[in-house]
Amino acid sequence: MQSYRRQDQHAGFSLVELMVAVAVLTICMLGIAQLVSISMQMNQFSSYTTVAANVARGRMAELKAAYNYELRTYNELSGLAAGDHGPFTVTLPAATAFQDNASFAVSWTVSDAGSGMKDVSVAVRPVTLNDPEADAPLVAKAVTLQARFAP
Repeated sequence: MQSYRRQDQHAGFSLVELMVAVAVLTICMLGIAQLVSISMQMNQFSSYTTVAANVARGRMAELKAAYNYELRTYNELSGLAAGDHGPFTVTLPAATAFQDNASFAVSWTVSDAGSGMKDVSVAVRPVTLNDPEADAPLVAKAVTLQARFAP
């Protein structure tokens, strides 16, 4: 005679095992969702920082061209006079930068370094026009470039 064991006692998962598995899966998914949210915020922050750096480089190139013009013509331009200048606002169209128009405040400081040299510092920061609280980390972050113009 063969002995038969009941298989139904050991088959499948119990309700407790299933609930534990669902709880672990839920916790993991919540963690992943939070990481995706943080990743999207950091991506936007990086985009603003990159565009701000490009705006600063553009302004620095304009100031360098003005400095070279001063050297050739012996006329001092007001944008390169010693002191603080700006801020003025640069607005990029939506197709160029982001879903909405991106605005940046540009300011620069010039100081005489002697022997015809000038120290120039350009600062660019994102400007939020609609809701200052929404992009608070973006508003606080500024990109600063420094250079010494020499003949």
